[in-house]
Amino acid sequence: MAMLDRLTHSRLAAIAAVATGAAALGLAVPLPVSAARGGNTWAPAGTSGPARVLGAPPSEPEMSTNRSFLLKRGRYRDVTVPGATETEAGRINDLGQIAGGYKDADRRDHGFVRDQRGRVRTIDVPGATGTSAAQINNHGQLVGYYTETGSLDDPANLRRGFLLEGGRFRNLDVPRAVQTQAYGINNRGQVVGDYLAADGTTHGFIWERGRFRTVDVPDGLATSPLGINDRGDNVGLYLDAAGAAHGFLLHNGVTENIDAPDAALTVPLGINNHGHIVGTTYRDPTLADSESHGFLLRRGSNRPFTPIDSPGAVSTIANGINNNGDITGVYRPAPSRPDNRTAQTDSQTSPCPTSPAAPTS
Repeated sequence: MAMLDRLTHSRLAAIAAVATGAAALGLAVPLPVSAARGGNTWAPAGTSGPARVLGAPPSEPEMSTNRSFLLKRGRYRDVTVPGATETEAGRINDLGQIAGGYKDADRRDHGFVRDQRGRVRTIDVPGATGTSAAQINNHGQLVGYYTETGSLDDPANLRRGFLLEGGRFRNLDVPRAVQTQAYGINNRGQVVGDYLAADGTTHGFIWERGRFRTVDVPDGLATSPLGINDRGDNVGLYLDAAGAAHGFLLHNGVTENIDAPDAALTVPLGINNHGHIVGTTYRDPTLADSESHGFLLRRGSNRPFTPIDSPGAVSTIANGINNNGDITGVYRPAPSRPDNRTAQTDSQTSPCPTSPAAPTS
């Protein structure tokens, strides 16, 4: 799948080290060492089973049941791409534009941008066999990642980050890294993501004006920044020295843990300029029970967690929040319950933007 599959599903599957992959919703930190590349295997403390490769997406036996939502002024609305077999809404900017991903009838991954009127534009990196759109800022700059060697569902296919600006694609590849994935961009053009180094370790990065800066939580085994606001505050996931996973907020050079009460795993996904943070929590760190609940954390890591659960859903992820307080994400409805939200019917498609050449470095 596109954005949420990578930014959410693949990351929780990795951190839980589930051999068969998480079935439905989730987000996971990539592993610090990849057994597939000859390194040591790793699994979180208290779990067992084989570790997964950085960013390796899980199998998706339940993905077809996932749906996407926009929560605006207290009302949930479905977000869909016409003709898609699956749609996953990612982040939303202040103009109401939503970046995300969908699968077509041939199960190929495409990115998309949906405007406030519901019109949808497909995003495909030239030469890519699968594209994942992550976030679009207020200036129309879009980031994500892609593969050129098969499906994004296959963990053996390495990924490259990209920036789409002014109709032109640009590669975002950390120098000497095996793999780079871009997850978020703010209105200053700063991009966050993570990369797999040649020694098998996982690090975060901030890219700005052509330069990469590594982001590592002190004493952490792996760091994966997932969102950034205009103040430069980062949220994401990291593994501590004992191999336990924590959400984090990086503000003015100081890292604070984000761990929801009674949750085994807390995954902050997005942060706006007011300091409001959204994400998801899991009660089972192994993901044997894939039930998740979205949350809103207002103005800092020490405030009460407000739950975000789509009506009738068994799992919810709050993936993005803009400065107007609009929230986007995905949910999985209970099979035996009627879906009680209003379907999105005003989406329209427009031609895919094209680039005369493959992305430039």
